[in-house]
Parts: sequence; structure tokens; C-alpha cells
Amino acid sequence: MSIPPTVQKNLNTGALAGHYIDTVEEIAREMGVKVEFHEVEWGTFVAGLKSGQYDLSIAATYRTIPRAQEIAFTRPLMYVGNSVIVRAKETRFKTIKDFNSDDITIAVTQGEQGHEYAKLNLPKAKLKVLSTADQSFSFH
Repeated sequence: MSIPPTVQKNLNTGALAGHYIDTVEEIAREMGVKVEFHEVEWGTFVAGLKSGQYDLSIAATYRTIPRAQEIAFTRPLMYVGNSVIVRAKETRFKTIKDFNSDDITIAVTQGEQGHEYAKLNLPKAKLKVLSTADQSFSFH
């Protein structure tokens, strides 16, 4: 299954595109309001919502108990699963349990669901926590 891009930023023009952008723009059009997008980091998006810096977040955000205590969630726009990305021809990993080792380093985006999952389920692994809004940084 392939999911459509949710949010992409054109590095040359700064223009945003994707499924979530289209959805929010359509809602705004029907409401007769103007949309202003702000790029924020995963680790601080809840604080930004609570303080009124912006009115909604359009990222793929998993409902966690701590988040649900702080912010309200709409009905999901789509459901997506998690995956792990490793080097080509990597043979050490057969199951998720193989990542729970003190000789494994995992790059995660601070505050993103994968970060929460790794903290809870892979306690032996070393986490390289990246403070960024761009989840692709963990691929580098």
C-alpha cells in the first residue's frame, strides 16, 4: 500500500503541498478563512497549540495518553503504520526485538511517535534524538 505524501516542502520555493495541505486548504475555503502555515518541531507542537501560537496541527500525530490530556484530536484523516529503515543488505534484524540491544543506535525525531515507541519498547538501544520538524533527517 502506498500513501500519498502528507506534507512536502519545495526547497526552492518554500511552497507546501500534499494531502494534509490540500485538506486544510479545502476546510479553510469552505469556512471562508485564510490559512497561514507555520513549521514547528515535534517536541514543541503541543506547547504551541496550548499557547495559541497556532490553531491546529496537521502532522500525522498518534494519540497518546499524555497528548490526549493536553490537546483534542479530530477524527483521523488516514491510518498509517510504522516502519523501520535500515541500510541496504542489512542482515542483523529479523524482528523488532533485534533492535533492543545496547550496541544498536536508532535515530528518532524528538516528540514523534517513533521516539515514544523506542523509549518504551527498545530500552537497551541508544537513541539519537533529533530536534527537527523534518522527519527525513533521521535517514541521513
